[in-house]
Amino acid sequence: MKNVTFIVAVAAASFIAPASAASLVIGAGTSSNCFPFGCGGPASAKYQQVYNTTGFSGPISITAVQFELDTQRGTGPVNLGNYTLSVSTTSAMVDGLSTIFASNIGGDNTQVFNGNLASSFNGTLLTLNFSTPFTYNPTGGNLLLDFVISNPTNSSTIFFRADNGNAGGVYSRMQNFGGGSTGYGLRTTFIFDNAVAAVPEPATWATMLIGFAIVGGTLRYRRRKMTVTYA
Repeated sequence: MKNVTFIVAVAAASFIAPASAASLVIGAGTSSNCFPFGCGGPASAKYQQVYNTTGFSGPISITAVQFELDTQRGTGPVNLGNYTLSVSTTSAMVDGLSTIFASNIGGDNTQVFNGNLASSFNGTLLTLNFSTPFTYNPTGGNLLLDFVISNPTNSSTIFFRADNGNAGGVYSRMQNFGGGSTGYGLRTTFIFDNAVAAVPEPATWATMLIGFAIVGGTLRYRRRKMTVTYA
């Protein structure tokens, strides 16, 4: 019976991933930029950043994003306007975001943050915790962060780590704060739950089927062995 229990446990484990938080940093952060958390902007400011699928090894359930302050260029404060952040899977390409912001947004667009940044910024790190996790599968397209900011204040002394001029195809932005849209982007840390329920690979299915077949065969054998025939 112990052998049967072990086989069932192994097969079941194929469906279960350990639940723990993990992080993924995208971007070198060799420079810095003030959009969209500083430098003010129009009354209804917009900022989008698209990330290449190559930065992600598989599906992840994103629970927060973080941006790191470049302390050598000032310490703040951040813009005090209201920020709405939505996330989606997009067909838009890195260095190919449209100036028509709505056309870059994917069908699974999900609002994950709404509010000001005061409680999200600790002086060196801006952490936007998602109100609902967003599961991103890189096989569906690139990842898009879409910020809409109402009445951002002018705070030109705060800059976050970024890659300017040429981000090497890792990410790019589109915004209406000022000039220079493509080839720019903020270094981003994605916080995610790595216990994403994924469809098992073919080899995993084969292993599970063999395990269940062994379990079934073992149980049938034991039933036959326990059967008593009376004359």
